Amino acid sequence: MKYLLLFIGFFVWINVPQAQNPTLRIYPNGYIYDSLTMLQLNNMVKNQGIKDKTCYSKTVFYAPLQARGHYIKIEKNAIQALKDIENKITLNDFLNKYKDLEVSTGAIAVQEDGGYDVVVGVDRHNYYGLSSRIDLSRELEDSFDIHNCKNQWYHYAYSSGQEPKEIQAFYYLENFETKPLSKKYNEIVQRNLCLIDTTTLTYPREEFYCCGAEGLDSGAVFKFMQRYNEFIYNSYRFPTTEEWNKMDSVEKQDILRYNLKESDDNERQAILNLSNKKDVIKSLEEAVVEVAEHGGSTDILEKYASKWLPKDKYLTILRSHANVNFSDYTDLKRHYQISKTAIELNDWVVFIRAYMDMLNLYDDNEDDNFGKKIPIKELESVGINIFNLYISTCLAIENRHKFHRENTPYSIGKGFANIDNTKVIEQNLSKMISDKELDNYNRLRICFLFESCIKHLEDKDRKAKAEKIYQKAIEDMPSFLRQK
Repeated sequence: MKYLLLFIGFFVWINVPQAQNPTLRIYPNGYIYDSLTMLQLNNMVKNQGIKDKTCYSKTVFYAPLQARGHYIKIEKNAIQALKDIENKITLNDFLNKYKDLEVSTGAIAVQEDGGYDVVVGVDRHNYYGLSSRIDLSRELEDSFDIHNCKNQWYHYAYSSGQEPKEIQAFYYLENFETKPLSKKYNEIVQRNLCLIDTTTLTYPREEFYCCGAEGLDSGAVFKFMQRYNEFIYNSYRFPTTEEWNKMDSVEKQDILRYNLKESDDNERQAILNLSNKKDVIKSLEEAVVEVAEHGGSTDILEKYASKWLPKDKYLTILRSHANVNFSDYTDLKRHYQISKTAIELNDWVVFIRAYMDMLNLYDDNEDDNFGKKIPIKELESVGINIFNLYISTCLAIENRHKFHRENTPYSIGKGFANIDNTKVIEQNLSKMISDKELDNYNRLRICFLFESCIKHLEDKDRKAKAEKIYQKAIEDMPSFLRQK
């Protein structure tokens, strides 16, 4: 076993550089899918009437519960400041008494899922960061009344020993309130939640085995993996630790190359041997049933399911688990394969969720090479209004459905920057920022989206024009949101 683990370690090591390049392949047609798949996607949209699909027509969606206030951070005289806050000092008296502090007058507290207040602030010192979260969240207490919190303090005291060294505080200028989205935004959400389908998830199981059946010693998956291993692991050369330590770098590379070559040869032989055996195919089908019920798929199981089983069973395997704790690239590939297989099966619901999930997987890496080819143009090419579609996932909603698709403003902005006609996007975003019918919190989210789009525009002239449009738009925002 230790020899097997040693080889696996070498195999992973030699393949690490490849796993660090997670950009999706772009075909000559300019999309992440080949021409045939794009044709299938276009036919699915036309034949199923996707563009004209409507639902939730009677649902009224509400903006999140929110309250305007002042965010304050103070380091000097933190002990006395904390005492004054606990004694319910007025805001004006506090600001007159303490001069050496950080203040954001354009801060908003937003309730999340009815359990937390999260303060969202305005930071005009850094251009890209208008709508940024402040590290100040509060778990709600039974004694707290969201309808009677006006002119009250909430604070965090960060302590070293017994004495606070820094105070972060939020002063509510008003009670929490919400209001229905205006008709035009409500209709956008109604329509596009229908397109995305709030009853389905990319990975439908809430609990599952993450990455395989390695820890299982029985069951259909285990049985299939035993058959597979009989063909694969017979010809490897596994040196002992002592032998390995005596080898120079050239000898080690030779061992590694030999094992990798044997892996390829054995794999081809396994395909020839297994594919002609009905009992092995039956074993694979039994494994699929087990995975659909309990999870526990493996990469090998997926590989052979893709070769020998109908596509609907292969899709079941793909959706059986996410690659939790694996690299984003691994999960990105899985989402891609799910979306592509769903197109081939004419399954719009599974396709659109997996496709939109791919967008968010680009969020965690700031390397420009990581996110240049974010998938978004494919939907535009088949006539889907991608602006409305993604805006419906960006708007924060109080009474959202359980599986409401949510993409972050940052990831949507990166996606918008990669389409051909950004001018229309910029004009629409500008209108939303200037729109008095849109609540303050969502206007801040749209600002953040616009900033992300500008940041990721590669054309300098386009970037400069977009910045001018953006700056003009925020002049129409409430004055407290434009405080420096």
